[in-house]
Amino acid sequence: MTLHFDANSIRARSAANLRRGRHHHNDETVLIKYFLSGKFLFTVYKRKEIISITAIIMAFMVVIASIYATMVYVERRDLVNIATARAESYALALSTDVQWYLDVARQSLRRVDQALGKDINGVGMVSSEIAQLVDELPNGVRIVVYDRDGNSRLFSDANHKSVNIGDRDYFRNLKNGHDWSISNLIQERGTGEQTFAVGHKLSRGGKFYGAVVAYAPMHIFSKVWSAFAAGRDSNAFIVHLDGWLTARLPMVQHEIFSQKLPDDFVDRFKGEERGAFTMGASPIDGVTRIIGFDRVPGSPLVAVVGISREAALAPFWRSLEMQLLVGAPILLALILASYFNIRMHRDQEILRTNLSRANKRNEVLLREIHHRVKNNLQAVASLVRLHDRNGSSSEDLSQRIAAMVAVHEHIYQNDEFDTIDAREYIGFLVRQTVEGISNGAKVSLAVDGDPILISPDLAMPLGQMVSEVVTNSIKYGFSDGREGEIAVSLTRLDDCRARLVIRDNGVGFDAEDGNTGMGSRLIRSFARQMNGEATLSSAEGVEFCCEFSLQ
Repeated sequence: MTLHFDANSIRARSAANLRRGRHHHNDETVLIKYFLSGKFLFTVYKRKEIISITAIIMAFMVVIASIYATMVYVERRDLVNIATARAESYALALSTDVQWYLDVARQSLRRVDQALGKDINGVGMVSSEIAQLVDELPNGVRIVVYDRDGNSRLFSDANHKSVNIGDRDYFRNLKNGHDWSISNLIQERGTGEQTFAVGHKLSRGGKFYGAVVAYAPMHIFSKVWSAFAAGRDSNAFIVHLDGWLTARLPMVQHEIFSQKLPDDFVDRFKGEERGAFTMGASPIDGVTRIIGFDRVPGSPLVAVVGISREAALAPFWRSLEMQLLVGAPILLALILASYFNIRMHRDQEILRTNLSRANKRNEVLLREIHHRVKNNLQAVASLVRLHDRNGSSSEDLSQRIAAMVAVHEHIYQNDEFDTIDAREYIGFLVRQTVEGISNGAKVSLAVDGDPILISPDLAMPLGQMVSEVVTNSIKYGFSDGREGEIAVSLTRLDDCRARLVIRDNGVGFDAEDGNTGMGSRLIRSFARQMNGEATLSSAEGVEFCCEFSLQ
């Protein structure tokens, strides 16, 4: 049985098969790119896993930081509480000492009053006798007897010079009827020392006749204050509830204690017998202190001790500095370890994702190979039938099959499976085609074009078209062995289309014969596969032009 095939139907079926193969491949390519190039798996799953690990590490570090901050806060609070308790206890001790002094001073002044008898001017008494009467008082306390005008008459210290205190408030209080009076911090006129006075009224027959006064200089309290060991920038003072400073250590200048204390400061001592509070920067020396106070029983005085807040917190800052010196490198190491752990985990996930993508890509390539083999075999079968139908030589068939082989050789030698550089690809095919034809022609090549990337599906018909056109140019344009040139150019028209131009300066051709041969029919078939349109013209050679779609 003899089978007859219609060439046009064979070409139509071949072109349809190639188009179906290309569309099938494009669908697969779109699906693969969706899952692979979009980083679908890494974005949806792996990134969530890395974010979860990062969140856990950050939460752990936040917990550690919170615990450490709490410990720091508690340590600081405890030191403040300790300093507050110390200030209160020191104030209580100072209050006890002041109360003891006031009691002893009052007893001593009464004895002097009784020893004076009716002669309040001290006739018959000497300094040594007064000193014996007040020997229970601390060393340095001086006793002075004044007449009704405030003139000094007798002294426990023989070197004391005569003075008048008639203008002093504590003397005026006694003269105005008070039995006892305590002065604010003053500068004693007889010695020039900072002191405070405890005065007792002298009266005879209900009339005011003078006063006996005990002066306590500040240095007699130094031993008591030193025993407290309250620390650097601490102080102790006695406040009179009328707003005046009665005593202070360390001592201050006269301009300071000659003025009343602020009312809001003194008011803190009027509501409670004892307590503590933190005072802002002192107007005297600018030091912030924790204040402890205690009312002196039986007197208008308040014993106050101030502990420097900075000195109280000094151990805390030293401890914190040591902790930071030790802990900062550890924390930095933990952060770096966490960073490298996250980075290592991320790299591993990326590696696994890339391996998975490569495996899937290999599977796709294997299917692509089978797909291309099937299409190429169909194309070869169609070429064989066409050659049988048209009676073409086996050499023409071999050249066309060699052109198909050259296309695959360029693709796989350059590992270009997804996209192909059309300019480089066309130059390769043109050189291969010229070298494969040995008709004695001396033809030079000029290949130029824009850098255009095309898919392998488009590369196949484009390459076969270029091979067919160049083959025909050499065979028919330079068949007599003459010298000539074949110029090939590829130009991008826009994002979707391009133009291929192949021209030679050979002998040209007959327009009627040139469009009826098998090569011309193949070229038109290839142009249709590329959604393009080919034209052929002859003027001083042959010029082939094809505008085709890049999609």
